[in-house]
Amino acid sequence: MPDFGFDDWIDAQLRNVPVPADLLSKLSKVGPGSPEEPNRETTPRDQKIRDGRLDAILRHVPVPRSLEPRLLRIAFHRRSPPLPWQIGLAAGLMIAVGVAVTGYFGLPSRGPSPRSVAQQPGRAAQERSAKHNAPPVSSTAPIVVPTSPSSAIEVAQDGVIHDGSAGSSPPQRESPQSRVAVPTPLPKWEDLARFTKSVQLAVEDKMRVQDALGAGGHLDRLPDLEVLEVPENRGITPPRVRGYDLLFQLKHGEHPFASPAAHPDLTTSRVPLTFRTASYDLALRNIQDGHLPAADEVRVEDFLAAFDYALPPAPTSGLALHVAGSPSPLKDGGLHLLQFTVQGAVPKTAPHSSKRLICVMDQSISMRKAARWEAVRHALAKIGQQMSETDRVTLIGFAEQPTVLANNATRGQFQALVTSDDLGSPSGLANFSLAIESAHEAAQVAKSSMPTTVLFLTAGRKHLDEAAMTHATQALGELADAGVAWEILRIAQGGTDPTLVELAEAAHGKVSDATSGAEIYDALLEKLTGRSSTVAVGASLKVSFDRQIVTGYRLLGHESATLTGGSTDPLEVDFHCGQTATGLYELWIKPTGHDVVATAELTWHDPKSGQLRRVAQTIRRAQFSKSFSQAPAWFQQGVIAAKTAEVLRGSYFAPSGNPWAQVFALTQQLDPAVAERKDFGLLLDLIRNADRLH
Repeated sequence: MPDFGFDDWIDAQLRNVPVPADLLSKLSKVGPGSPEEPNRETTPRDQKIRDGRLDAILRHVPVPRSLEPRLLRIAFHRRSPPLPWQIGLAAGLMIAVGVAVTGYFGLPSRGPSPRSVAQQPGRAAQERSAKHNAPPVSSTAPIVVPTSPSSAIEVAQDGVIHDGSAGSSPPQRESPQSRVAVPTPLPKWEDLARFTKSVQLAVEDKMRVQDALGAGGHLDRLPDLEVLEVPENRGITPPRVRGYDLLFQLKHGEHPFASPAAHPDLTTSRVPLTFRTASYDLALRNIQDGHLPAADEVRVEDFLAAFDYALPPAPTSGLALHVAGSPSPLKDGGLHLLQFTVQGAVPKTAPHSSKRLICVMDQSISMRKAARWEAVRHALAKIGQQMSETDRVTLIGFAEQPTVLANNATRGQFQALVTSDDLGSPSGLANFSLAIESAHEAAQVAKSSMPTTVLFLTAGRKHLDEAAMTHATQALGELADAGVAWEILRIAQGGTDPTLVELAEAAHGKVSDATSGAEIYDALLEKLTGRSSTVAVGASLKVSFDRQIVTGYRLLGHESATLTGGSTDPLEVDFHCGQTATGLYELWIKPTGHDVVATAELTWHDPKSGQLRRVAQTIRRAQFSKSFSQAPAWFQQGVIAAKTAEVLRGSYFAPSGNPWAQVFALTQQLDPAVAERKDFGLLLDLIRNADRLH
């Protein structure tokens, strides 16, 4: 870009930036000629070698720390001016370029002798004037210079070329007798042509930047593009045995009723224990926006996992298993519902020591995928309840630029923020390198006797170029050296991110993945309290049905997208403090026969001792309530949530006729204390609005 003469302010901002101490000594070694023969004439090979040395030196020059704030001030002052000013500047620039180009092409490239120019001035102009019947151009003002060969050349406004050397008097119009007419030196006009060409190229580059990738005219570096995420195949692998109707599952996309008497492998069912709520969160968002969610995006298991169930008090260690059932409120003829809920312990622990947590959360558009933004907000709201009065939280949001949302907030301040609308909504692309710099600055400012930890919550895969990777490694490495533990929690599915793994290894940090709000909350809780929140490792739930009593059963939810593809719904999971997971079955029970219907077995390993723990429970007929209205409140919650999801996805097993009216009728039988809960109130609003939009 050519120098227009209005960058003095920028020069002042960039002046006196400290230069690395050893840079000058390194550059002094790159002089003319070769180091061995300094007086020898430089050859193309020598020039190439010298250029290579210079590139190697300049490529590894560290950026001064004082440069960034200066550049930020420049960007602020040099932001795009108002549109009328831009139009005026463009018009003036085009006029200047037009005049310059016209003057250039109007001059001869090779002029005749000075005498011939003086004798035949303006001949071409006279011919043009005569051709268009215009008055002839005056020929009495040729382009002239003083006869002194050593004087500098300057063109005055009156067309006279005068002496512009230092200390000379103002130019005076000379008489024709004292002037000698000469052609204008060609190199000066060639410089002007190059100048106008550089202006044109600069303007074209500016326009290309404005049009590229939604840059909006900003010349700043664009953030990293997000990598396309392939949808993960969810569900469990169906059994490949005689008696299981694979064709039904292929046709309807749901588990069929399976008979325990058809095959020995069908007498036992493994319950997937998941904590993901993405499908439910997306359904809430869609219905609030005025349209129903896509049927293939509705997952029954996500609806079941979305609520805090009205369970008895949690145990102080390990896991608890709760079982409840009732006749189906939507069908007759022996169909029953049976729900299993596993509850994690809430250990009695002493208050934790004061901690300063710096949470850096992704606010880019990728957080809208799979309801990640809703999961982060839920986790932040829950962690606010676990803060002590002396804890402090700094919350930084980032997309293309980082923003400090809360600085050393107390418990009350943090809770007020995360429950308000001040967090904004996801938009733009994610610039992870700037987020790291912002966290580094916040940690430097927060130096005190209070322990500090940093947690990055980000989505998708990251790509950092060589320079950004170097700066990020340096910043995070300084945090680790200062005793500030940091971790990157990647809220995504499907494998690890090699860039983040490399960053963690180089800067002594940690990278882990999370697929649900519960896992995000666990990471936040561990950073805040400094203790692991795991209460059970490798928990697994198995249900064995009595083939003489149960004629058929089906698992609600956890359908696999394909019959041959891999499944990801886990059959063994780790439980953290206060977590719950649930599974729901429909089953046909014979009206007569012995008392035992099924047996449930829950196993897990103690996280401290590694010892295997086991809880077994026999399900008898007496454990089934006589009606849905008499069932426990937490069981009613699960049934209403599951049936709502089945109606939204157009399930083969959804109630016929007016399904929304039937589901809404179930809500009228719900325990009033549960109906008044905030989380379940959202489901009731969803049912009403979905009925209206249907």
